[in-house]
Amino acid sequence: MLRNIFKGSVSEGKKSKELNIYANKFYRFVTQRPSRTIKTTAVLTALLFLPQIILTWRAYKRFQHIITSELQLQKLSDDFTYLDEVLTMSALMNATTGNRTWEKRYREFEKELDIVVKKSNQLAPELYSSEIGKKNDAAIKKLVELEYQSFELVKSGKEEAAQKILLGKEYKSEKEKHTNAVTQINNTINAQINNKNSKYRHQLLITRSLAILS
Repeated sequence: MLRNIFKGSVSEGKKSKELNIYANKFYRFVTQRPSRTIKTTAVLTALLFLPQIILTWRAYKRFQHIITSELQLQKLSDDFTYLDEVLTMSALMNATTGNRTWEKRYREFEKELDIVVKKSNQLAPELYSSEIGKKNDAAIKKLVELEYQSFELVKSGKEEAAQKILLGKEYKSEKEKHTNAVTQINNTINAQINNKNSKYRHQLLITRSLAILS
């Protein structure tokens, strides 16, 4: 029995000695090689925050895309609506007053509208080549055709005939088609922006959650 007690005492002493050796080695590792400890800590920290960094970068790129693309497209859409109304009013004033200064004004803003249309097509070719985009183009071409006819009539001194065209059923019908198409296009653009903003906020929420957990 005393032999067993002695053996147990020796075994415990051996384990205690091994623990002391491991503790001394760890202490020397930390105190004598601080650079390795710092590097190891830095690597572990980087690995810990790597997912958060990636998610943050993706969220940033998504938001940047919203700023440079969707919001620019929305501004172009607003510019298009404004310039389109300027052309309509210029044509009508030209027919009403017989003053061809309004036609000159029409031609100037027509160039600006063409630039807006080209930029919009470049930013969202799939939208403007869609069914609603094609309907809008068809309505615009018909409206321009009627407005050009009114200009020719005014040149010939036929202001009343020009007014009948711009106030007639055909012009009003094409104008309504055009207005409805533009409304649908604007709604689509706004929906795209809201969708991108929603995804951006969701990405930020995930990033913040990871930051809190880490």
